[in-house]
Amino acid sequence: MEEVVFEACAMGDTLKFQRLVQEDKSVITQSIGRSRDTTLHLACKFKHNDLASFILGLEPALAKAKNDKEETPLHEASRVGELEIVKQLLDACLCVAYMLNRDKESALFIACSCGHSDVAWELCSRMDFLAWDEIGASCLHIAASKGCKEIVRKILEANPSLASRKNEKGFSALHLASSNGNLGVIKEFLGKDPNLSFLRDNGGRTPLHLAMIYNQVHVVKEFLLERSKPVSFNRLLVTDLINTADSIGDTVLHLAAKMNCLEIIELLLSKPGIKVNAANNEGNTAFDILEKIQVVDNGANLAVDTLKQIPASDNDEYGTIDVSEQIPARDSDGNVANDSYSRWMATVQLLKPREKANPSSLIDMQLKLMVVTGLILTVTFQAILSPPGGLWQDLSRGNHTNHIPGKAIQSETNAGLFTFFMAADALGFLVSLALIPIIMILRKEMMLCVNSLVVLTLISIEVAFILSLIMISDRKTFFRVEVFLLVLVTLVGIGWMQWKRKPQLKDS
Repeated sequence: MEEVVFEACAMGDTLKFQRLVQEDKSVITQSIGRSRDTTLHLACKFKHNDLASFILGLEPALAKAKNDKEETPLHEASRVGELEIVKQLLDACLCVAYMLNRDKESALFIACSCGHSDVAWELCSRMDFLAWDEIGASCLHIAASKGCKEIVRKILEANPSLASRKNEKGFSALHLASSNGNLGVIKEFLGKDPNLSFLRDNGGRTPLHLAMIYNQVHVVKEFLLERSKPVSFNRLLVTDLINTADSIGDTVLHLAAKMNCLEIIELLLSKPGIKVNAANNEGNTAFDILEKIQVVDNGANLAVDTLKQIPASDNDEYGTIDVSEQIPARDSDGNVANDSYSRWMATVQLLKPREKANPSSLIDMQLKLMVVTGLILTVTFQAILSPPGGLWQDLSRGNHTNHIPGKAIQSETNAGLFTFFMAADALGFLVSLALIPIIMILRKEMMLCVNSLVVLTLISIEVAFILSLIMISDRKTFFRVEVFLLVLVTLVGIGWMQWKRKPQLKDS
């Protein structure tokens, strides 16, 4: 009997199937074969619209039936791209749009995977993505990966927070769109929130890193465009994105060098603020990588020369390199034009060559910060045990004196200043203590914050020291000097932190 039912469903013979149902009503709910497909599954799989309509009319509940892969008939209809059957199934039971198979895939996920845009749009228009984050995130990921711009736009309009959701590998939808070169989808994301470009996968890579790794040059160029918000990035965001390093310390310039992509290297060098001398965790700059590749084509050799001639400076992070003057023009055959090359060489000669920077690795920075933090902890802890002026050694109670052994003398003789001293010392101790776990997971983009906290602890120690001087010295002579030093130290520290932040804010 199973073979007869299967043949009727596979051939789409509605009349034969009607006769079978008249003979035995259980045929319509029968599961067939090892796959445990129902008759509605088979009608959808073989794209027989009339048969599917007949079965749904007799047994609408079959729309929710699942086979051995936990797939509903809607999964099958979405896989083969049969739009009319999809509409009938959704009309019969809308909840099937949210059902997942064994691989946690919805019908919309399958429709996007198979490239059935009309089916995907029908499903998308019927679903509420605000109420189904997990389903919405997976659908957004596959739509971005396959370049389904309209689906991406629809999902983002319904639930914008899904744009920052990541899969098990740490990929966001923008990561997937970048690796597959789907420029239209990328523009949708950048138009919603340019900061999505700073999302990192499990390897610390941004979508720009993946675009470079998968040689999506047109996508890299899109990320590096400087346009007004919200269409794309302003100059500050572009600079930060270019200089963002992954978990092994590679920026996009390192990756361009590894791939020997001269076009992107030229484009990156034209951007203000690029860290030309940035070293990855192996201590290699982009020039070091190009040098090891031992390229043979003229264009790549010019890229090596360009990077080699860029002078290092104490703060090359925010400098601008005029590559239009430094990179020689090439004709249609890729050969260097002599006049442009001479002009380029003359410009390079004007640059004062210096020894290339050799920045410390992140691990070295962690060790140095650990040492500084440890010293601050020791100093602040010791200051509590041995406060300025010492501790009372005996017990005394009376009209004019009242102290207990082990208590700080200044807490009774100079209570106000001693309170400020304790606050400054405690601040230095607690902040330095909190810095230790932060330093253990230190990343380059955290350096400004960590440095600011270190400066804060140093200021607190200096304040505590000057307050100690005030408490134990003859204030009649030196009081004004000590107060002046206290104010000066505080203002210098705050000014230094503001000065370090200023280069990052000046282009915003």
